[in-house]
Amino acid sequence: MNTTSDENAHIRISHSDLAELNLGQKVEVAVGQRLNRIKVLSTSMQKTKLAYINNPTAQMLLLPAKLLLDYKVIKNPPRIKLGPVVGVLTTANRNSKSGLPIGKETYYLGELVSYARRKGVFVYLFYSTGVNWHSQTIKGYTLDFNKESAHKWVSGEYPFPDIVYNRIRSRNVENSRTMVELLDRFQHLGINLFNTRFLDKWDVYNALMSSPRLRHFLPPTVFFSRVELFKFLQQYPEVFLKPRNSSIGKGIVKIKRTSGCYMLALAKSAKPSWHYYDSYEELYQALLAIMDDSSRYLVQMGIELAKIQNKVFDLRTQVQKNGRGEWTLTGTAVREAAPDRFVTHIPNGGSARKYDEVIEKTFGSSVTTKRSLDKQLHLIAREAPIILDDLPGWSLAVLSIDIGIDRYGKIWIIEINSKPSSFDEPDIRRAYLRYFTDYCKYITFKNID
Repeated sequence: MNTTSDENAHIRISHSDLAELNLGQKVEVAVGQRLNRIKVLSTSMQKTKLAYINNPTAQMLLLPAKLLLDYKVIKNPPRIKLGPVVGVLTTANRNSKSGLPIGKETYYLGELVSYARRKGVFVYLFYSTGVNWHSQTIKGYTLDFNKESAHKWVSGEYPFPDIVYNRIRSRNVENSRTMVELLDRFQHLGINLFNTRFLDKWDVYNALMSSPRLRHFLPPTVFFSRVELFKFLQQYPEVFLKPRNSSIGKGIVKIKRTSGCYMLALAKSAKPSWHYYDSYEELYQALLAIMDDSSRYLVQMGIELAKIQNKVFDLRTQVQKNGRGEWTLTGTAVREAAPDRFVTHIPNGGSARKYDEVIEKTFGSSVTTKRSLDKQLHLIAREAPIILDDLPGWSLAVLSIDIGIDRYGKIWIIEINSKPSSFDEPDIRRAYLRYFTDYCKYITFKNID
């Protein structure tokens, strides 16, 4: 316990929650991984169930001034848990002079910080270099909510959090010894970890194949080899090669078999160039020259995706845990490929479309078709995350699922991502913020009696 004290330090909570405490009594107050004895008073604010923290208390607990936090009262022995405190582990770009986080990733994380603050959850961003194990403090970044600051990023020393949300966007960085040890040490301290790692396509495929309810949504997939690729090209007119550890369309190769030759194209932001090969051996040798490590690649059956205005599209579905700790469907949007391209990711030239509008234009206004698609989406959203969350070392809170619909209306699971980019759709972003903060409260308070 931190023994620093200040006679002026106090928190204020509702009248009803003081029933088991003596007014003015000092009790243990926990915030993040920090514990102090602080005076507890009754609040005069009738419309809030949040705890008011005065400035001396904020300084003692290493929190921003004028902070309102959610809380839970423990009756025996008397104790109050404030929070949650959430640390977002990031590799977002920083200003070279100020060191403050900048860029698109930071903008969306700022939305989370702002929304969470209104709901009594304190969120700060931090980098691995900001962790002080000796003092159990972290140099982090949050938004300053003083009017004159206009919600600018500010740095501060904050307590170790209740939750670390892993938003590292680089597999190489995440797999570095520094990051692995960092996350392990947090876990050993009993800190909840959200989205502990990037997902491996092969591990995901095998896990979901174990489910009788999901396996028919999975396109046949095998490890790349000379023999397996040849077999697939005999069975299917199109196949894809994908690195097992990649995302947003990086490294994808599309191969077509025609009556006279094989055609190959790489996924890229520019319009793909097709290369032609008269024999399978020529194709195979070309692939070896393209792939930096062929053992990392998977071979997958090509899906003849449905098209709108002659452009292929797929679905981006986000799922996450809610305030009851249950997986729920956050929302679904459409990503449409650029003309003559076969990947829909926005970094590769894709664009956003509305789900309901695209489904109606593609499959007509049939209520039956729409209900069938929605039912399948909800099944995937409910079943797939549970299976993945049970795998050793995978602690998940938010996932995005890339889902293809073929020309016949059949749904296919293309990819699942544990580091989803923020959606452009406002309704999905709002739902994400609500579910995320609700789940943070659930996981922080659920075992407190």
